[in-house]
Amino acid sequence: MKHLKQFFCCALLGSVFFWQPALADSHTDDSAHIISSFTLSLQNDEGKCVLTADKEGVVEQKITLLLDTPCYWVSTEKTPSTEPLNYSYPEKKVDAVLLVAGGELDWSDEKKKYHKLPTDQICNQYLQGVIISDNEISAVDEKMDAPHCSGLIVDEKVFRQAMDIEVRYQEVSSSQAEATATELEIAEPKEESLFGSIQKTIKNLFTSED
Repeated sequence: MKHLKQFFCCALLGSVFFWQPALADSHTDDSAHIISSFTLSLQNDEGKCVLTADKEGVVEQKITLLLDTPCYWVSTEKTPSTEPLNYSYPEKKVDAVLLVAGGELDWSDEKKKYHKLPTDQICNQYLQGVIISDNEISAVDEKMDAPHCSGLIVDEKVFRQAMDIEVRYQEVSSSQAEATATELEIAEPKEESLFGSIQKTIKNLFTSED
């Protein structure tokens, strides 16, 4: 993890970035974006950022990210509402790698200035990767400690680093979860009633005497 922190600090501090005055809604992204046949959106309603992935109008997955709100996509422009920046790696059978920024950066203005970050807006502490591969979507099960502000350019190497993290997770839709719960309920043996247990004991006693 130590080498990751060093790598991200060098990559981010060496980048060129832009910023604009901070607004409460400028660091959240509830709009939808179509990436590799999925319609992706981020919800900032609760404490944790939630990624929703739809396909043809049907909710395929809802994934609770490791990031606290507010969160937004790392994008190609200086506003988080633009198209998310993503890279594909056909040699790895990966259709798209995206990054989500989240978790408020609790730095003083002096520290932000030292690291060449803007002081007039809320910046984020972490990045988390989202991977689309083989018509499936998953989140990388690790937060990258990489301070980020809206419009900060992120090198392609960071996307590749996220892709190389093998531990990932998914969350199924509510309908799939209900179906799984029903299957488990059917498979689980029902507890024997007290009356039935007494009858079985008496039957075993008579059988033993015979």
